[in-house]
Amino acid sequence: MSSAVGRNIPMRCAQPTKTVLPALLAKLIAEAADALDCDKESTRDLLRQAVMLLQQDVNRGQSAAADSSAQSTLVPWKAKRVTDYINANLDQPLPLGELAELVRLSNSYFSRAFKRTFEKSPHAFIMCRRVERARQQMLTSREPLSQIAVACGFADQAHLARIFRREMGSAPSQWRRINQDDGITVKVVRANFGEKADSRVGQAASFA
Repeated sequence: MSSAVGRNIPMRCAQPTKTVLPALLAKLIAEAADALDCDKESTRDLLRQAVMLLQQDVNRGQSAAADSSAQSTLVPWKAKRVTDYINANLDQPLPLGELAELVRLSNSYFSRAFKRTFEKSPHAFIMCRRVERARQQMLTSREPLSQIAVACGFADQAHLARIFRREMGSAPSQWRRINQDDGITVKVVRANFGEKADSRVGQAASFA
Protein backbone atom coordinates (compact mmCIF):
# COMPACT_ATOMS: atom_id res chain seq x y z
CA MET A 1 0.00 0.00 0.00
CA SER A 2 1.41 3.35 -1.05
CA SER A 3 2.14 6.04 1.51
CA ALA A 4 0.69 9.55 1.50
CA VAL A 5 3.78 10.75 -0.30
CA GLY A 6 3.28 8.18 -3.02
CA ARG A 7 -0.45 9.00 -3.45
CA ASN A 8 0.33 12.69 -4.01
CA ILE A 9 2.76 12.11 -6.88
CA PRO A 10 1.60 13.86 -10.09
CA MET A 11 1.76 11.31 -12.90
CA ARG A 12 2.44 13.96 -15.59
CA CYS A 13 4.54 17.08 -15.25
CA ALA A 14 4.11 20.11 -17.48
CA GLN A 15 7.39 21.50 -18.70
CA PRO A 16 8.45 24.02 -16.05
CA THR A 17 10.15 27.31 -16.76
CA LYS A 18 13.85 27.82 -16.08
CA THR A 19 13.05 29.70 -12.88
CA VAL A 20 10.70 26.99 -11.55
CA LEU A 21 12.71 23.92 -12.55
CA PRO A 22 15.39 24.04 -9.78
CA ALA A 23 12.77 24.37 -7.03
CA LEU A 24 10.66 21.57 -8.51
CA LEU A 25 13.63 19.25 -8.80
CA ALA A 26 14.66 20.02 -5.22
CA LYS A 27 11.12 19.23 -4.04
CA LEU A 28 10.99 15.92 -5.92
CA ILE A 29 14.37 14.84 -4.58
CA ALA A 30 13.45 15.86 -1.02
CA GLU A 31 10.19 13.87 -1.21
CA ALA A 32 12.09 10.91 -2.63
CA ALA A 33 14.50 11.04 0.30
CA ASP A 34 11.57 11.14 2.77
CA ALA A 35 9.91 8.16 1.08
CA LEU A 36 13.08 6.12 0.75
CA ASP A 37 12.67 4.07 3.94
CA CYS A 38 8.91 3.61 3.92
CA ASP A 39 7.90 3.49 0.26
CA LYS A 40 10.48 2.47 -2.32
CA GLU A 41 7.94 2.48 -5.15
CA SER A 42 7.10 6.13 -4.48
CA THR A 43 10.81 6.92 -4.28
CA ARG A 44 11.38 5.42 -7.72
CA ASP A 45 8.44 7.36 -9.15
CA LEU A 46 9.69 10.64 -7.70
CA LEU A 47 13.22 10.09 -9.00
CA ARG A 48 11.82 9.05 -12.39
CA GLN A 49 9.92 12.33 -12.59
CA ALA A 50 13.06 14.28 -11.69
CA VAL A 51 15.01 12.53 -14.44
CA MET A 52 12.20 13.17 -16.92
CA LEU A 53 12.19 16.88 -16.11
CA LEU A 54 15.95 17.09 -16.51
CA GLN A 55 15.77 15.30 -19.86
CA GLN A 56 13.00 17.62 -21.06
CA ASP A 57 15.13 20.60 -20.12
CA VAL A 58 18.15 19.20 -21.99
CA ASN A 59 16.02 18.49 -25.09
CA ARG A 60 14.52 21.97 -24.97
CA GLY A 61 18.00 23.52 -24.77
CA GLN A 62 19.25 21.45 -27.71
CA SER A 63 16.21 22.41 -29.78
CA ALA A 64 16.70 26.09 -29.02
CA ALA A 65 20.37 25.84 -29.95
CA ALA A 66 19.50 24.17 -33.26
CA ASP A 67 16.90 26.84 -34.03
CA SER A 68 19.38 29.58 -33.18
CA SER A 69 22.01 28.01 -35.42
CA ALA A 70 19.61 27.76 -38.34
CA GLN A 71 18.50 31.35 -37.90
CA SER A 72 22.00 32.78 -37.49
CA THR A 73 22.59 33.33 -41.19
CA LEU A 74 21.94 36.31 -43.39
CA VAL A 75 19.00 35.94 -45.75
CA PRO A 76 20.03 36.51 -49.40
CA TRP A 77 18.83 40.10 -49.69
CA LYS A 78 20.66 41.09 -46.51
CA ALA A 79 23.84 39.34 -47.62
CA LYS A 80 23.68 41.15 -50.97
CA ARG A 81 23.04 44.53 -49.38
CA VAL A 82 26.05 44.13 -47.10
CA THR A 83 28.45 42.84 -49.77
CA ASP A 84 27.37 45.52 -52.25
CA TYR A 85 27.99 48.16 -49.61
CA ILE A 86 31.40 46.72 -48.76
CA ASN A 87 32.43 46.60 -52.43
CA ALA A 88 31.31 50.19 -52.98
CA ASN A 89 33.13 51.52 -49.92
CA LEU A 90 36.39 49.58 -49.70
CA ASP A 91 38.33 52.86 -49.60
CA GLN A 92 36.47 53.90 -46.44
CA PRO A 93 36.45 52.58 -42.86
CA LEU A 94 33.82 49.86 -42.52
CA PRO A 95 33.06 49.42 -38.81
CA LEU A 96 30.99 46.47 -37.68
CA GLY A 97 28.21 48.66 -36.32
CA GLU A 98 27.76 50.39 -39.66
CA LEU A 99 27.34 47.09 -41.48
CA ALA A 100 24.96 45.71 -38.85
CA GLU A 101 22.84 48.85 -39.07
CA LEU A 102 22.39 48.31 -42.81
CA VAL A 103 20.32 45.20 -42.12
CA ARG A 104 18.91 46.27 -38.73
CA LEU A 105 20.72 43.68 -36.64
CA SER A 106 22.66 43.91 -33.40
CA ASN A 107 26.44 43.83 -33.72
CA SER A 108 26.75 40.43 -32.05
CA TYR A 109 23.99 38.76 -34.06
CA PHE A 110 25.23 40.29 -37.32
CA SER A 111 28.80 39.16 -36.70
CA ARG A 112 27.64 35.60 -35.97
CA ALA A 113 25.25 35.48 -38.93
CA PHE A 114 27.83 36.96 -41.31
CA LYS A 115 30.43 34.36 -40.36
CA ARG A 116 27.95 31.51 -40.81
CA THR A 117 26.96 32.90 -44.21
CA PHE A 118 30.41 33.65 -45.65
CA GLU A 119 32.61 31.41 -43.46
CA LYS A 120 34.68 34.49 -42.59
CA SER A 121 34.30 37.21 -40.00
CA PRO A 122 33.28 40.62 -41.39
CA HIS A 123 36.81 41.94 -40.84
CA ALA A 124 38.46 38.98 -42.61
CA PHE A 125 35.99 39.25 -45.49
CA ILE A 126 36.72 42.96 -45.92
CA MET A 127 40.48 42.35 -45.89
CA CYS A 128 40.13 39.69 -48.59
CA ARG A 129 38.05 42.04 -50.75
CA ARG A 130 40.63 44.80 -50.30
CA VAL A 131 43.43 42.48 -51.34
CA GLU A 132 41.42 41.44 -54.39
CA ARG A 133 40.80 45.08 -55.31
CA ALA A 134 44.49 45.85 -54.86
CA ARG A 135 45.42 42.98 -57.18
CA GLN A 136 43.10 44.33 -59.85
CA GLN A 137 44.57 47.81 -59.59
CA MET A 138 48.14 46.52 -59.65
CA LEU A 139 47.47 44.75 -62.94
CA THR A 140 45.39 47.44 -64.63
CA SER A 141 47.20 50.62 -63.59
CA ARG A 142 50.65 52.08 -63.08
CA GLU A 143 49.74 53.67 -59.76
CA PRO A 144 52.35 53.29 -57.02
CA LEU A 145 51.60 50.82 -54.27
CA SER A 146 51.23 53.61 -51.73
CA GLN A 147 48.28 55.08 -53.66
CA ILE A 148 46.74 51.68 -54.34
CA ALA A 149 46.93 50.89 -50.62
CA VAL A 150 44.97 54.01 -49.67
CA ALA A 151 42.48 53.57 -52.53
CA CYS A 152 41.70 50.04 -51.29
CA GLY A 153 41.20 51.06 -47.67
CA PHE A 154 44.54 50.06 -46.17
CA ALA A 155 46.14 52.41 -43.68
CA ASP A 156 49.33 52.68 -45.72
CA GLN A 157 51.63 50.67 -47.99
CA ALA A 158 53.07 48.72 -45.06
CA HIS A 159 49.57 47.64 -44.04
CA LEU A 160 48.86 46.51 -47.62
CA ALA A 161 52.16 44.62 -47.74
CA ARG A 162 51.50 42.80 -44.47
CA ILE A 163 47.96 41.68 -45.37
CA PHE A 164 48.86 40.93 -49.00
CA ARG A 165 51.76 38.69 -47.98
CA ARG A 166 49.52 36.85 -45.51
CA GLU A 167 46.83 36.21 -48.13
CA MET A 168 48.94 35.72 -51.28
CA GLY A 169 52.26 34.44 -49.93
CA SER A 170 54.38 37.12 -51.59
CA ALA A 171 55.07 40.84 -51.39
CA PRO A 172 52.81 43.10 -53.49
CA SER A 173 55.76 44.41 -55.55
CA GLN A 174 56.94 40.90 -56.36
CA TRP A 175 53.44 39.68 -57.22
CA ARG A 176 52.85 42.73 -59.43
CA ARG A 177 56.11 42.29 -61.31
CA ILE A 178 55.55 38.59 -62.00
CA ASN A 179 51.93 38.95 -63.06
CA GLN A 180 52.47 42.07 -65.16
CA ASP A 181 55.30 40.26 -66.95
CA ASP A 182 52.95 37.35 -67.65
CA GLY A 183 50.40 39.75 -69.04
CA ILE A 184 52.94 41.37 -71.35
CA THR A 185 54.07 37.93 -72.59
CA VAL A 186 50.50 36.96 -73.48
CA LYS A 187 50.00 40.21 -75.41
CA VAL A 188 53.21 39.74 -77.39
CA VAL A 189 52.35 36.13 -78.27
CA ARG A 190 48.87 37.08 -79.41
CA ALA A 191 50.24 39.91 -81.55
CA ASN A 192 52.65 37.55 -83.30
CA PHE A 193 50.63 34.35 -83.60
CA GLY A 194 47.03 35.52 -83.79
CA GLU A 195 44.47 32.76 -83.26
CA LYS A 196 47.12 30.25 -82.12
CA ALA A 197 48.25 32.49 -79.29
CA ASP A 198 46.41 30.76 -76.45
CA SER A 199 47.65 27.29 -77.42
CA ARG A 200 51.24 28.52 -77.71
CA VAL A 201 51.02 30.24 -74.33
CA GLY A 202 49.66 27.02 -72.86
CA GLN A 203 52.53 25.00 -74.36
CA ALA A 204 55.07 27.47 -72.99
CA ALA A 205 53.50 27.31 -69.54
CA SER A 206 53.66 23.51 -69.52
CA PHE A 207 57.46 23.60 -69.92
CA ALA A 208 58.01 26.43 -67.39
